[in-house]
Amino acid sequence: MENCYLLIFPAYFQSELHSKIESEGYTLNQIFNANENGLWWRLMPSKSLAHSGEKRAANLKKAKERVTLLGCANATGICKLPLAFIHVSKKPRCFKNMDMTKLPVNYFSQKKLG
Repeated sequence: MENCYLLIFPAYFQSELHSKIESEGYTLNQIFNANENGLWWRLMPSKSLAHSGEKRAANLKKAKERVTLLGCANATGICKLPLAFIHVSKKPRCFKNMDMTKLPVNYFSQKKLG
């Protein structure tokens, strides 16, 4: 029964969304979509190709440095908001002498990511 619901729900949602858009008089320029992605930027791959003579690398603790990226644009693609970059540090050392407002992204910090 659950599988049947999963097949019907997308079609139901799509028809409800279209009727809501038409009844409220929204245009595609007024409809936005945002997508949040986590990027583990120091995490090594869990699997890789190795030569037959190579030994397996020692079990090391996995790096947990993660950033979150948030992109947002309207349905037509005309209005694209600047990428939001979320990290743990309020001002990382690499940006020590830099004006954070001049970055090509909107930089935010959050104490606990995860």
